[in-house]
Amino acid sequence: MFGEFYLKENYTNSRRIIYHLIFWTVVTLLYYLSYKRLDPENAWILVAKDLFSVVTIFYITSYFIIPRFLLDRGTPFLVLWVIMTYFWWSVSTYLMCDYLHHFGTPNERLKIYVKIVIENGLVGIISWHKLPFYVLDYVYFTALPLGLKLMQTLLNEKNRGIKLQRDNLELEIDFLKSQINPHFLFNTLNNIHSMVIASDQAAADTVLQLSSLMKYTLYQSDEKEVSLEKEIRFINNYLMLEKIRYNEKIKLLININVPENDLGIAPLILFPFVENAFKHGPDKSSLNSEIEISIQLEKDSLLFHIANSVQTGQKKSEPDHYYGGIGITNVLKRLEINYKGNYELSKGIRNGRYEVTLSVKLNNYLRLYIPNKRKINAN
Repeated sequence: MFGEFYLKENYTNSRRIIYHLIFWTVVTLLYYLSYKRLDPENAWILVAKDLFSVVTIFYITSYFIIPRFLLDRGTPFLVLWVIMTYFWWSVSTYLMCDYLHHFGTPNERLKIYVKIVIENGLVGIISWHKLPFYVLDYVYFTALPLGLKLMQTLLNEKNRGIKLQRDNLELEIDFLKSQINPHFLFNTLNNIHSMVIASDQAAADTVLQLSSLMKYTLYQSDEKEVSLEKEIRFINNYLMLEKIRYNEKIKLLININVPENDLGIAPLILFPFVENAFKHGPDKSSLNSEIEISIQLEKDSLLFHIANSVQTGQKKSEPDHYYGGIGITNVLKRLEINYKGNYELSKGIRNGRYEVTLSVKLNNYLRLYIPNKRKINAN
């Protein structure tokens, strides 16, 4: 960890330039020593050609191809890119030889090489019989810089995978700490107790809702994905219990419209926002408290919006983590891990309310997680 931190903190842009200059100086010397034995008089022309080819290939690969295409498209694209760089190097070699043939004065050894390239022509680049002649030179001169960069990329990807696994383990541990507020459970059980004493018929349904909540958090929260139907049912049960807890003290506006579907979602990904709305809304003050929640489905995208009134005098500039803590921190990490590039999140104080709006593109749960089944068990 210390080594990783040290490199990130100390590998500044100026140092990057210095390191690259040192690297290319070493490569230039290696190229020159190789060509000097072939033709000392024309060595620098050959070095300039190879440096131009390799440097352009290296930086296009490093800063354009790898981050934008290679990591996402994998081995087939890598093979295609290697073929393209081979053509780039081979064409530049042909043009250099053509220049030496017409305007240069190569010695006998270099003249043989130039003659072979000119006689083969551009068609020789793709000729099966002539291919080894070009490929050996291509590999010899491009293997060092490109090999180092590709090795670094593979190591970084491996380290990123290990870090994601570590973060997931940490999230699983932290997530246990951010389950349903015990204070909420205690108050709910007190309300249920009062209802039972009064022989209220709703008591049995309330106990069933609470049981369903606890069962979901115990047995479903450790799965990678659950059906969207179960997640919505869990939130509905939670909201119904909060209604019992606060009775008429708060205004609760619920608009949940999620038609029957085959979609799945990471368990409890929405719940921390719902719990926070109560924690920093009516839990702070039940006077003039209002919570509005909307959950809609548009094709395979879930649209989630929740807003709660805040105390008078709450400053708009106060940091968002005032409304979060470990639960919100974890859910932000889980969104990045599970839905990177497929979600949009906005949050903040607007018109006296703290609002959270989340849009998530979901996976097909039945196809990915329950093969050969077409119905979700509602239990």
